[in-house]
Amino acid sequence: SRAANRATLGANFERASELVDVPQDFIMQVYELLRPGRAKDKQPLLDAAKTLRETYGASRMADFVEEAATVYERRGLYTHRF
Repeated sequence: SRAANRATLGANFERASELVDVPQDFIMQVYELLRPGRAKDKQPLLDAAKTLRETYGASRMADFVEEAATVYERRGLYTHRF
């Protein structure tokens, strides 16, 4: 994908490859936290990022989740809806 000048697609593939050894239940937990209004503040996302990095060696995914935590805070998306 990078050779075809598709850097974003390449980054997606790299993040996805890190999830091979992550249990599906944990992936779904993180997915649920990433839905706006599901986390009451950024701490659950930061905790998930720490687990991704330290337990599963998924540093790119951890960076992605940490970035989402910051963006959600800036945009006020932590209003607990559900």
